[in-house]
Amino acid sequence: MSKRGLSLQLQQLLKRPATECSFYAIGLVSNQEELDAKVLLVQNKNLSMKLEWLKSEVKELKSKNVNLEKTKEMHDSTISTVGRFWERLENDVLNLLSQFDDNPPEKR
Repeated sequence: MSKRGLSLQLQQLLKRPATECSFYAIGLVSNQEELDAKVLLVQNKNLSMKLEWLKSEVKELKSKNVNLEKTKEMHDSTISTVGRFWERLENDVLNLLSQFDDNPPEKR
């Protein structure tokens, strides 16, 4: 499944109304306590599945974050290098201009 599909699936899971119910075969029950126990087991199973899915999403997002931080560091390094060379170029151009201003061109 694509990452976009997973994100949409997460949104749908989180937006589901609390009153929505799914049907499960829980077997025969003889009293209210057994029914409550089986319902809790089903709810627990659903919650654990959601939790595992959310854990995998968090892990994936952390991995993306690490990759983005590495990319940012590389970009910052490149920007710093370009900045240093730009300052050198600017200084060289200013030095050349000052030399031309101090020494007027010779007439032929």
